[in-house]
Amino acid sequence: MSAKTILKQIPGLQHLYGVLINYYNKRLYEKNPKLLANESYKRTYKHDIDWENPKDLNEKIIWMQFNTDTRLWSRLADKYLVRDYVCEKGEEKLLNKLYGRYNSADEIDFDSLPNQFVLKPNNASGKVILVKDKSELDVKKTRKILNKWLKSTFVYNNAELHYARIEPCLIAEEYLEEIGKTRLIDYKFYCFNGIPESIEVVTY
Repeated sequence: MSAKTILKQIPGLQHLYGVLINYYNKRLYEKNPKLLANESYKRTYKHDIDWENPKDLNEKIIWMQFNTDTRLWSRLADKYLVRDYVCEKGEEKLLNKLYGRYNSADEIDFDSLPNQFVLKPNNASGKVILVKDKSELDVKKTRKILNKWLKSTFVYNNAELHYARIEPCLIAEEYLEEIGKTRLIDYKFYCFNGIPESIEVVTY
């Protein structure tokens, strides 16, 4: 059994494992972002990135991160600034309600928010707090989690360089749900040259 497996299975050491991984990734990123990107890719696909002749979609995306202008990527990955981009394209009707933008969780006035809402940082993935009933929310604990998220840097996860240019903030948005369903279903259509080639279905 590997040291990694042992750390993840022993109660109380899972947090230590996460701290060590974050420290390792940060140091590797500072030394050479390409090495971090390659390690992240290799964990999934079991071989190194072919930097000279990238073949699969993920290889090509990673290659573009290091060899093309990705300033627009940063704007689109920013969960706050992307709203302006959508409005510029005349599609503001697609946006859900924005209740507030905050530089710190301490700025959030929970009394002014509706009974149901969503809290999340603008510069990460998978970090979200769904509030279905505000009366049951532990505000102190929530502020602590959100402020911790603000200090984290998503770019250290796998060297997605465009995240490094995003100015961190927190946003409160409308809580979305489908009537009669216990989970919200998110459909992602992946298009190439304007043609949808695959669909990803995500449930929360």
